Amino acid sequence: MRRLLALFFMVAVLHILPSCAGVDTIAVKTIPDNAKVFKDETFMCNSPCDIPFKFSGTTGEIYNITLEKEGYKKQSYGMDRSQLFDKYFAGNYIPGSKFGSGNTFVFTYSLEKNPEPDLTAKQVSPAPVILKPAHVPATPFKQELSRRVALVIGNSAYKTSPLPNPVNDARDIAASLPSLGFEVMLVQNAGLREMEEAINSFSKKAHDAVAFFFFAGHGLQLDGENYLVPIDADMDDEGDVRYESVSAGRVMDNLRYADSNLNIVVLDACRDNPFARSFRSKTRGLARLSAPRGSIIAFSTAPGDVAADGAGRNSPYATAFIRHVANPTLSVESFFKEVAKDVSAQTRDQQRPWVSSDFLGDFSFGH
Repeated sequence: MRRLLALFFMVAVLHILPSCAGVDTIAVKTIPDNAKVFKDETFMCNSPCDIPFKFSGTTGEIYNITLEKEGYKKQSYGMDRSQLFDKYFAGNYIPGSKFGSGNTFVFTYSLEKNPEPDLTAKQVSPAPVILKPAHVPATPFKQELSRRVALVIGNSAYKTSPLPNPVNDARDIAASLPSLGFEVMLVQNAGLREMEEAINSFSKKAHDAVAFFFFAGHGLQLDGENYLVPIDADMDDEGDVRYESVSAGRVMDNLRYADSNLNIVVLDACRDNPFARSFRSKTRGLARLSAPRGSIIAFSTAPGDVAADGAGRNSPYATAFIRHVANPTLSVESFFKEVAKDVSAQTRDQQRPWVSSDFLGDFSFGH
């Protein structure tokens, strides 16, 4: 009888635990870190990171977690309610969830390296190899045939060190794009969850399109990686950065997996770090970031420098961007050069925008 009661109790708890908890947080850690984390084949983040888990109540429901890192074996795991149940009653959880009214459960995975090639194995003469040119698209990039999608984010209403202009910048840049053929998503004063959801939605629309991402607000660097700060960020020290902000690398990864025709990422996010007093690191601005193939990354100022927010309605960078974006005579490379010239002149050479590009096609914002 006792066993039957215990079994009934376990089944009852398994049934009600997720529904009472709301949306739980799964904190994924890997050894080593910086592994790509997928949930049901959808890219979520780079470890260590948090992902939301909401169970619908369906019996036997399982989420599939996949971890990928170059040089290591691909690993997949099934995540079900029984695993949360075990951790809950073992006390291995943190009350509260960043995604809802549930709890936070930490799962740590050790990655296994790919085996080294056996150089002592018997050598076999390889079959003839036909060398082909490096991959080239079947047809040249034709901007008139490509859809254009944009995500524009402006964050001003920070609890710590609010900024007057980013929302204005985002609104004005977003307003300049529809006439140039862009389908625009505008997000203003976004918290962490809203930013993450907007980026995921944007990357789904970016397939086979020209994808333009613009962020204005606070940004900072940590260990050579850049982070975009939501308005609800609460960071007491560097350890909070990865969990309270959005990695710029996540934006690039999402767009890469979206298989877009061209990615243009603009970061006007190099203001002074509002959390610098509590950080041991005294680095300023954003870190240098090399553009992946088929991408252009533009910073409103040089790596390690700080950008001006602007005394008028817009930042110097946004002002120059809006002035030149519809010019049909400017290639995308010439466009960013003209923007840089304007910003340098407006700030008396105190702010010099910087661009990294690995795009070999032809594109113009102004057609």
